[in-house]
Amino acid sequence: MTHDVLQLREALEREAADVGSAAELRARLTERRPRRRPAAWLLAAASVLAVLTVAGTVALLRPGRHDRATPSGTVAWRPLDAQADHGKVPELLRRSAPPGTMPCRAHDLRLLATDTEPESGTGWIETRLLLRSRGAASCYLDRNSDSAAILIDARGAELPNDLVFALPLIEPPHLLVSPGDYVTAGARWTRVAGRAPDPVRLRLPVGDGPARTVPLGPVAIPSGPTDLPAKARFRAGAAVSTPIVSRPGSLASLLAIARVPEAVRAGAGLRYRVELVNPTGQPVQVADCPTVLQQLSSNRARPVGLRSRLNCHAPFAVRPGERITFAFELSTAGIRPGRGLLTWSLVDADQAVLQATAQLPIAE
Repeated sequence: MTHDVLQLREALEREAADVGSAAELRARLTERRPRRRPAAWLLAAASVLAVLTVAGTVALLRPGRHDRATPSGTVAWRPLDAQADHGKVPELLRRSAPPGTMPCRAHDLRLLATDTEPESGTGWIETRLLLRSRGAASCYLDRNSDSAAILIDARGAELPNDLVFALPLIEPPHLLVSPGDYVTAGARWTRVAGRAPDPVRLRLPVGDGPARTVPLGPVAIPSGPTDLPAKARFRAGAAVSTPIVSRPGSLASLLAIARVPEAVRAGAGLRYRVELVNPTGQPVQVADCPTVLQQLSSNRARPVGLRSRLNCHAPFAVRPGERITFAFELSTAGIRPGRGLLTWSLVDADQAVLQATAQLPIAE
């Protein structure tokens, strides 16, 4: 365990005493923020946020310090067995908890690492926590939890949360966590400069019991979200991401981060990189070059997509803390200008075992 993680764990232990349970957080939010009908702009923002929440992990977690991979170390794009695929984005593989399984307790999930990273060009920021189950028996996490993530400023005051909407229900509702499993949890958040102070900590409920308060660290906070109208009376908000559970050594225990350009021109080729990172203490064997599905969707047209095999030369392993970068290219012929969402998936039997998403504008 690195020195940075030891410092983070000590900070969490000091702050855990003044953090209430998930039920208490929900009660306080209900008292302070009565439900109301969201405005049209808020519903639009919610739809984008819901897609990103369901899609999976795009933020980087690291047990220590890692420098970003350079283009010179990138595996070149080779479209192996490529064919067009404009179908639906595959669902992430999920394990349902059997009847009688008990809820996971917060103290049974040991924090291993955390990271906060801005999303490219969106004005939103992702904070992710990597945890591991140390319980003696299997338990479940609620995928459809209405527990809130709370942003806290330097004075210790809670920032307002103007994200009032209902995320779509996700099946199965109870996500199975076996002893030794990894859990990736987190929140997507933002604030508008001048309407809310900069947050320095995030309070996030994971499992039954005290919520975790983690420092956000030095991060460049954008002036505000780009997907909300300029005149919208939005101040700040945070939404809990759907947790992702993976077995040690599995492909799902890797993290995929899509690095995209600031924009792409409609009809041109979208060139980008995907980093596969192993934030765990277990090596991950990639026995074959698995199937990859790339898809770029627009709010104004049908998506474009390409199915191929990962551009690797032979079976390989991703060692603990290692990062491997792959280059990709996707034709945007037929897509119309608008707000674009790139989804990159490793798939097995039409189910995604690993996904990364990134937003970018599609220009004329």
